[in-house]
Parts: sequence; C-alpha cells; structure tokens
Amino acid sequence: MIAMPRIHVTSPFADERATPVGPPPSAPTLAAGMALSTALTATASWVAAAALISLRRDELRAWVVGPDTTSTTYILISSLLGLGVLAFVVGIFTTGWWLIALRGVGEWANPGFFHRRAGWWAFAGWVTPIVNLWFPYQVVADASRAVGSRVDTYWPWWIAWLLMGAGSVLDSSGDVLVEAGDIDRWALSLQVNAAIAVVACVLWWRIVRAATVAAQRAVRVTS
Repeated sequence: MIAMPRIHVTSPFADERATPVGPPPSAPTLAAGMALSTALTATASWVAAAALISLRRDELRAWVVGPDTTSTTYILISSLLGLGVLAFVVGIFTTGWWLIALRGVGEWANPGFFHRRAGWWAFAGWVTPIVNLWFPYQVVADASRAVGSRVDTYWPWWIAWLLMGAGSVLDSSGDVLVEAGDIDRWALSLQVNAAIAVVACVLWWRIVRAATVAAQRAVRVTS
C-alpha cells in the first residue's frame, strides 16, 4: 500500500492568529473620539429639531396659513437639520479614519484574519451607490472582529442605520409647506427619524467603544 502525501489547504477565510511583525501601531483612540463626536453632534441636532417642532407645532401651523413670510422657528429647525447633515458628512471622514486605524491594529495583531473588503472601502463604502447597503457593515464588522471586539452582532446597528438613511431620503415634507397638515407630517417624520437616530447612535457608540478598547488591549498585550 502506497502512502499518499498529506496535503494541507489553508482557507483564506481562516481566522488564525499569527505572530505580529514589526513595531505596534497606535491604538485608534483619538480617531474613535472624533467618530463618536460627529455621531453625537448629528444625533443631537436631529433630536433638537424634532423636539422644537413638537413644541412649536401650533405656531408653525398658524405661520403656514398666515400672512407672515418668515418664521424664526422654521429657520431654527432648518439650521439644526443642516448642522446634522454637516456633522454626518464630516462623520464619514472621521469614521473612515477610525476604521483605517482600527484595521491597521487588526492587521498587525491578527495578520491571519481575512477582511472581506479592501481598506479604502472604509471611506468609499458609505457614499458609493448600491454597495453602501452592505459594504460599510462588512468593513466595520471585520475591522472590529480582527482586534477581538466583544460585540457579538452588528446587525441591529446596521438595520437602524439603513432605516435612518431611508427616512432622511423619503422626508421631503419640510421643503413644501402649503397647509397646516404639512406641518403635522413634517413633525411626525422628524420625530420618527430622531428616534431611530438615537437607537443607531447608542448601538454605534457600543461598537466603537468595544472595538477601540479591544485594539488598545491588543497593542498592549502583543507589543
């Protein structure tokens, strides 16, 4: 009987830890703080806008059907929503920065981990049509798991994120206000979006904090 040689096949999906090579990278502590700051700013702006329209709804209803051409409350709500959008745009860059830094720690401490997407998708994944429905989820999940994050699942955050994005796209009632009922529909839209944004922000805070702490621990233990 002839013994056949034993062949070992290593799957690219294997999550096997290897010995880190080279000096340890810096933990993404500052980048995490920036990513969370922009997320909190956007969420606070949207919640404030929803709260303001809830408190001043009767005033806005009277303004829509009245003779006045300007409304201080409407301008303030629009400004808060604009601040939220600005924080959201800045957040794409701060989040990408954090993801790149987090991935750097993961690739150093756990070089055998397979990342489903290239590093540059940490920025492009959020703004590229179609693939922005799942690429950012994969980038966040892989970068977090590579450093040993203790978060078990990322789906609740991603579902909340998609719902928030869908609500923002569908909400156009604030642009056309011709009758009192438009104020009610606008108020409801802002309230729902603000509630979803709070849920998404809380879940995002947990993901960023857990992954950052894991990265700090990985750099400290393996260096």
